[in-house]
Amino acid sequence: MSIFQKQGVDFNLLRLLPLVVPTLGLTQPAVAETVPGPIVLEWNVNPEPDVTGYKFYYGESSGAYTVVQDAGNSPLMVLTNLESERTYFFAVTAYNAAGQESQFSEEVSLTLGSEPVDPDTSGRLVLLESEDGQIGAPMTIYSDSNATWVDSSVFSQEGWTELNFEASVPGDYQVWCRVNAPTEAKDSFFVKMDGEEEQVFHVYGTPTPPEGTRSSEWTWQRVHYPDAGPRNYTLDEGSHLLRFRVREPGTLLDRVVLSSNPAFIPDDNLPRSGDALVITGGPASQTRAPGESVDFTVAAAATGPVTFQWLKDGTALPGTNTPVLNLQNLQTSDSGNYKVSLASGSAIATSSNAVLTVGEVVENSDFRIHRLTMNPDQTVTFDIVGQLNNDVVVYASDDLVNWTLLGTHLNATGSISAADPDADGKTKRFYRLAIPTE
Repeated sequence: MSIFQKQGVDFNLLRLLPLVVPTLGLTQPAVAETVPGPIVLEWNVNPEPDVTGYKFYYGESSGAYTVVQDAGNSPLMVLTNLESERTYFFAVTAYNAAGQESQFSEEVSLTLGSEPVDPDTSGRLVLLESEDGQIGAPMTIYSDSNATWVDSSVFSQEGWTELNFEASVPGDYQVWCRVNAPTEAKDSFFVKMDGEEEQVFHVYGTPTPPEGTRSSEWTWQRVHYPDAGPRNYTLDEGSHLLRFRVREPGTLLDRVVLSSNPAFIPDDNLPRSGDALVITGGPASQTRAPGESVDFTVAAAATGPVTFQWLKDGTALPGTNTPVLNLQNLQTSDSGNYKVSLASGSAIATSSNAVLTVGEVVENSDFRIHRLTMNPDQTVTFDIVGQLNNDVVVYASDDLVNWTLLGTHLNATGSISAADPDADGKTKRFYRLAIPTE
């Protein structure tokens, strides 16, 4: 088993003996002192053909494991909920289809320090529900099978809801609202933050939005004032009060989310409570010459501090726990797929792959795709004009920004096929082919 985190402590797992009930073992137990953050633990794959999976055990006393997790057939476990200033003990077992389970592997222990050493520049999120505030009549709580919201059932501007919240970091915050505002007579509130002057929040940004802008569905809208545009609220760390007052009965208010990351845009997949983490800017694919350097960056918004772990081709890179991954003196062996795993409390997110190509890769004007065929077996066939008997590098993307390397294929006949398992269920997919040059 190996542990990858800031210190990159590494333990090698002994191979299983071909027993009816296999056993796991480590070359030696050890203690590693490291700082809080995502912990990646790996172990060797068993050679027995009947082994179908692994169970991962840990606890705070040697040999007394209080937590067990089924890792399936993956020889890897990522833990994000370990507490600082505690020592943990880990072991692994293997099991087969008959339900037989091996003995425990030798034990690995890990002691977490108390202070993170890397800066966290992520934005903060504050999740609020309109009905959880202090409500003044005739503002009333309503609900159906999909949501609970507040509204005034009569034409009175006396009703209000006041939402108290804590800003964990100072900054400029945007206020996003999940609202239902279907008509010209039902699309605005009075809004004020703390002791500021109350202003009119027109849900669609203007009293008379263009034809077709209004919707009878629930939508996410940012607090927007016609004379000033989208509003930023400069907030200090600490307690604040956000007030919505009835201006037009029938303007329904469900959720409110504050964000200090200007790139954040909410959707209905955002949790209503607890920990939340959203990647707002992922690493981009890049090409570099040998000897050059490269930076991969990620941006996020979360309800609490964020930790980072970069991976190359699916393997954690020890000591890479900041929002920026800097690689120096690049060699061709550095080429590959890079991504980053983020965690904030119980919330976890992983960026798309960014492809790093070290060495000159050029598009050839005599080289083009004649036809593309999507096959039922999740492969893509490219009929190619030009560059016979040359290697062709194939990339795929969902957004023309983040590219995943699918592989390199010899163009021997004018037709090549590449496996693209990530294409399953996608409504759009882009491909790029290139000829590597020496």
